[in-house]
Amino acid sequence: TQLQAANGLGLRVVLTVDDTPEWAHASGVTCGPVLTEKLPALSAFLHDLVQRYSAEPYQVQTWELWSEPDVAGEAGCWGDPADPYYGGGDYAVMLAAVYPQIKAASPEAQVLVGGLRLECDPNNPPGGKDCSSSNFLEGILQAGGGAFFDGVSFHASDGFAVYDLPWGTAYQYSNYNWHSYWHTSGPVVIAKANFIRNLLTEYSVTGKTLYNTQSAILCASCQDVPVFETAKAGHVAQVYATAMSLDFETNMWESLLGWQNSGLMSVNLTPLPAYQAFQIARESIGPATYTGEVLSSDVGGAPGIRGFKFVHEDGRQVWALWYVSMTEPSSAVTFTIQPGAAWDMLGNPLDLSTGLVVGVDPVYVEWVP
Repeated sequence: TQLQAANGLGLRVVLTVDDTPEWAHASGVTCGPVLTEKLPALSAFLHDLVQRYSAEPYQVQTWELWSEPDVAGEAGCWGDPADPYYGGGDYAVMLAAVYPQIKAASPEAQVLVGGLRLECDPNNPPGGKDCSSSNFLEGILQAGGGAFFDGVSFHASDGFAVYDLPWGTAYQYSNYNWHSYWHTSGPVVIAKANFIRNLLTEYSVTGKTLYNTQSAILCASCQDVPVFETAKAGHVAQVYATAMSLDFETNMWESLLGWQNSGLMSVNLTPLPAYQAFQIARESIGPATYTGEVLSSDVGGAPGIRGFKFVHEDGRQVWALWYVSMTEPSSAVTFTIQPGAAWDMLGNPLDLSTGLVVGVDPVYVEWVP
C-alpha cells in the first residue's frame, strides 16, 4: 500500500533489502553474509521481488542491498573484523550472483551497494581509531564487484558542535571521525563522497552514481533545544546545496521524525525549523541546475563566504550563501549586479536596500533575467 501511494505521488523509492533470510545466513545472525550454496535461491528471490515491484502499480527501480553492510554484528553486519577488507569480498560474491538476476527482471533497475556507514577515515584515522571497517568498499572492488552494482549508497551524518569564539558562541556541526568541520571542510558528506569516488577511480570503476541515503545532524540530548533546531535548519540548507554541487543522484534526510533528534518534525508531527528549511531549499534550488561554486570575487572580495550557484529553466539564478569564520559572526557582501531578491533559510525576505550581510545561517540570493 505504501509503495502504491508513493508511486501515485510521483515519488521515487529506494527499497532496501534489509535482512538475510534465516535459511541463507552464514554467520549466525539474520542480516549478514549469505551461504554460497544459498546464493542461487537468494538470486531467484530477488529476481521475483524486482519483477513484481518494478511494475505498476509500484514502479520501484532502485534497490539497496542491505543497510550498513560494512558493520560487524549489527545493522547490515557483513563486516568481518578478521579480514583487512572487512568482508567486502564476501559482499562482492553476493553482488555477482544477484545482479544479473535483478537486471533480468528489470533492465532499468538500479542496484546499490547498501548504505555504507563509513565509520571513519581509514587514510587518516582520528586519534589512532580503528577504521578498518571503512575498507569494506575497497574489498568489494578488489574482488571484482565493481561490475555488479550501479551506484553506491552511503550514510553521512554530522554531530552537533558548540564553539566558543571571540564573537560569541557558534552552534554548528562537526564530524571528528572524518576531520570535517563547519568552518573548514564543510559537511562530512564531502569527505565521504570524495573517499568513495577516489576508490572507484583507483580501481578504474566508472559510471557509478552516489546516493546519500541518511543525511542528518545528530544530538541525543538536544530534544526541544532551540539553538540545536536552528543549527539543524542551517545544516539542512547547507547539505542539500552541497549535495547538488557533488552531483548526487539523491540526498535523503534521516528522517521525518529522525534519530537522535534529527527529525524535521516533532513526535506529534509539529513542523520544526528544519522542515521549513527543507521546503525552502527544495523551492529555491531543488528544480535548478548547479553551475559552480561561489568565489570570493563573486561577493566583492568578502572572505569566508561559502556557497553554490544554481540556474532555473526560466533563467533565474539563485545562489545559496553562508559565512564560515572563527573570528567574526558575519560579513557584508557586494555583487557586480544587484540581486532582485534575497531570503533567509526559512523563507523570510531580506531587505537589500542597505546591502546584504551573510552570517552562519544560509541565505538565498536571486537574479531574474
